[in-house]
Amino acid sequence: MKIEVLTEGSEDCPLIRLFDFDPSEAKRLVGIFSKLADGSLQSVVLTEIPGFEPVSGCCLVLRVGEKNHGIMAKGSGSFECILDMSRWEQVVGLTEAFCLSSTKGNFQWLDETSSISLLISPTGRW
Repeated sequence: MKIEVLTEGSEDCPLIRLFDFDPSEAKRLVGIFSKLADGSLQSVVLTEIPGFEPVSGCCLVLRVGEKNHGIMAKGSGSFECILDMSRWEQVVGLTEAFCLSSTKGNFQWLDETSSISLLISPTGRW
């Protein structure tokens, strides 16, 4: 799965795009989101997990917070997505469809809380 920040090229920018993955990789991502949702994981650097490939040095940290802040730029291609456990549970539900092979051409906005949105798309298109 590739992780990329897009700052221009679409009216939807800026956004972080999770793309180029298959259903088994989506299941791994659901597992990570589920651990954030149930509190067994408080923070994870997604781009440091094997199988998650940063594009152009994009670094994405996922974190549980008291409230939803969405994605914030931390400088030098580094970003942090802070959501509460309830919102991480919603992200789990939005991502589960990508565990099926029939969703290859689909996409989903996982979070649009801040000015930087989080998009998941197997093909990278939306």
